[in-house]
Amino acid sequence: MGKGLILGLMGLSAVLILAAPASAGRHCRYEGRIFNQGDLVCINLSGKTRLARCGMMLNNATWNFLQDGCPTAALTPLPHARPFGHKAPEPIAAAN
Repeated sequence: MGKGLILGLMGLSAVLILAAPASAGRHCRYEGRIFNQGDLVCINLSGKTRLARCGMMLNNATWNFLQDGCPTAALTPLPHARPFGHKAPEPIAAAN
């Protein structure tokens, strides 16, 4: 009876190990980098950019494309900004 119990437990543990999902399939890859589910990435496909989110489909990691193009930010200099080291012009004296 002891031998049957040991074999039964070994078989049960083998089933549980094989049934556990592999964590390697839960990440997306792009250009050699690994991304977690929910991460947003700007993907370049054939010269066009697309915004994509890493997600799951049928237990496989996949990129879900959200839009064509990717958001960008542009910095605009302040109206009175000057490069470092440049002095501000002297104020003009008011005429009396």
